[in-house]
Amino acid sequence: MVKSIEQVSVITEETTASTEEMAASNDQVQQAMHSISEITERTGRSVEESSSSTEELSAQVEEVVASSQALGEMANTLSGAVSQFTLDHNGDEVSTVEEEIQVEDQLAA
Repeated sequence: MVKSIEQVSVITEETTASTEEMAASNDQVQQAMHSISEITERTGRSVEESSSSTEELSAQVEEVVASSQALGEMANTLSGAVSQFTLDHNGDEVSTVEEEIQVEDQLAA
């Protein structure tokens, strides 16, 4: 009977040790789950911020493209306006192309 009591005592001690190990393991699992939850939340916030930044950059790109097109149109207009004028050989007198044609026609006649 003493031997049976000793065996029950050993089994009880082993059970207690196993229970303590399981409790410690359970705590580690809970800590890991908490860490995973925090990381998931941070990742979600980062994704939202990245998405917002991407939308802002996209809008800025659209503005730059529109400004670039407007500047191109202005450059074409200015180029057309400037092409109407010529300088004499000394660079002193400015005249329009039409005036130059009229002078050439008068000299040819």
